[in-house]
Amino acid sequence: MAQKLSIRVVIGEALRTVRGNPQVLLSVAAAGAAAHGLAFVTLGSSGVWAALLALISAAIYAVLTRFALDGDARGIRTNLAGDTLRVSMSTSIVAFFILIVVFVLLYLTMMVLIGPYAEQAKQLADAKDQAGTQELMQRAMTEQSAVVPAAMIIGGLILFAITSRFFVAVPQSLAKGRVMAFDSWRLTRGALLQIAAARVVLLLPAIIFAGALQSLFAFAIGLNPNDILATAAAAQQNPLAFVAFFTVGQFLQIAIYTSLEAALSVAIFRALAPADSTDSARAG
Repeated sequence: MAQKLSIRVVIGEALRTVRGNPQVLLSVAAAGAAAHGLAFVTLGSSGVWAALLALISAAIYAVLTRFALDGDARGIRTNLAGDTLRVSMSTSIVAFFILIVVFVLLYLTMMVLIGPYAEQAKQLADAKDQAGTQELMQRAMTEQSAVVPAAMIIGGLILFAITSRFFVAVPQSLAKGRVMAFDSWRLTRGALLQIAAARVVLLLPAIIFAGALQSLFAFAIGLNPNDILATAAAAQQNPLAFVAFFTVGQFLQIAIYTSLEAALSVAIFRALAPADSTDSARAG
């Protein structure tokens, strides 16, 4: 299917979707940011808040994806509950798959690190010497300082490739009216490089731009986003400023990055499965 996918075309379609409907997308960003801010003020940093945060994020992505699929806002309200559920289930499946890959990568990295000290590690394990084991691991990381950075780079590339293969899981699920996470993997077969390139070209500048604006706003209200501990301390001393930073940051993230990501995923889905994308008006 790689021959069907033009990087220039899908990026152009995503940009037209976003630029052609600024009022709708800004309204979604404002509503989503307000919901995030209200949830944080009401629940604070807790497990319930984290779950609600994920649900709100799924609803936002569902709305943006539905709008990009249908080309108007008429089907957003009627499909919101079902679309949010399908987004949540699709992303959960992908996240679980990624978690397995991460555990495998961590295990392999540990094996590479501890390999030269296998006999010593076995003796420490048999003796249940936790302090010695920790000291050995620290020594292994110090003496093989290139292993962890290399593993992070390789792991990052693998995870980027995996998420690129699943990139159309959400629009395909919304268009077909059922969870299509693994079907999306089959749909993107042969198009990995094009999808990855489109994401880098369009979404990397978007996330950098959004992050820069978030940092500027943080500095403007007296927060230092580059120092997590200082930001946490400032949040306790001036919670109103932190809530403002969190809410505005969410708005910028949704308006600049998330809207483009949803539009790009729909554009790629249409390029790979033009017939299936017409089902979106009947889904939900």
